Amino acid sequence: MMTAANRETAVLAVQTVKEVSNMGNRPVNRSRRSAGRGRYSSGRSRSSTLRRRRRNRRLKNVLIGLCCILLVVLLVFGVGKLVERFAGPGKTQLRKEGIEKLNSGDLEGAVADFDQALEKAGNKSNKASAFNADVLWYRAEAEMFLADYEAASHTYDLVAEQGGDKISSLYMKAVCAGKLEDKDQAVSYYREALGMEKEGVRSPGYEEALIAAGSACVKAQDSETAKSLYEEALNSGKTGEKLESRIYNQLGLCQMAEEDYETAADTFDKGYNALITGYKAGTGAELDQAAAAIPKEDTQGLTLLKELAYNKAVCLEYRQQYRQAQAEFETYIKVFGDDEDARHEIDFLKTRQEE
Repeated sequence: MMTAANRETAVLAVQTVKEVSNMGNRPVNRSRRSAGRGRYSSGRSRSSTLRRRRRNRRLKNVLIGLCCILLVVLLVFGVGKLVERFAGPGKTQLRKEGIEKLNSGDLEGAVADFDQALEKAGNKSNKASAFNADVLWYRAEAEMFLADYEAASHTYDLVAEQGGDKISSLYMKAVCAGKLEDKDQAVSYYREALGMEKEGVRSPGYEEALIAAGSACVKAQDSETAKSLYEEALNSGKTGEKLESRIYNQLGLCQMAEEDYETAADTFDKGYNALITGYKAGTGAELDQAAAAIPKEDTQGLTLLKELAYNKAVCLEYRQQYRQAQAEFETYIKVFGDDEDARHEIDFLKTRQEE
């Protein structure tokens, strides 16, 4: 009897024979050609598929990259806004707000904003900073309006340290000293700044410093120094008509302080003519014509004209030319409107003429 193992061996042998027999009966060449075409077609399809996949991967990578860039931009913008929201405005915005407050009269608020702007800017390396110098200049201006002249003087020192205009800073320190009635310091700062000027140049602050130093000298009863400052300025030839007339006005006050009324009257006349000539009114023009020649928005020019006209009338009074002085004060009121001091002078002059 055949065992189970032998039966299995026999079956396998029969199957093998059949397979070999079948192979001999197949059209080998046709099958190979068909198989060959089948393999080539399948390879081309796989290559096309691979190319599509690579293209899709590239597009996918590009889209991912663009999304990442957009996400970074949004994050940066959002973080910036978030930081600004919680950290407060930056130095440039604080400077802008400070200037707006300065112009609107909120002087203490302006100083606070300028201080914050400087804190935001920082200066750990102690290097000159144009931004800091600019903000400090505005802060000093606010301190001047607050009449905190000591603080303003210190701030002008800081302006120079930060690379700001040293000459103008010295001129403004002279103004601060003059306001504090420290005539020696005012004159010293003024002369130091003037000595640093280039030939034919006058930096911003020159006019204010000259008047402040001279006025401080007059208040200290040092008319000689004041006159010296004013005469030097007039002789320099570096003044326009308006500054020249202002200097003549100050010089005339010095001469009045010395009770030299005749010379003072002549000086005020020079100042008056210098001023109105600058406005094309013509030398010797009447007060109403001179006032009409000055634009209404030019408050500085009108104020100076008023001072010169008033001082001319006062000199006439001191020289005991009462009738002429009264006429001058009456014209003054007619041109500039009622004025308590001028009205008082008219009343006084009337009594003098009755004697």
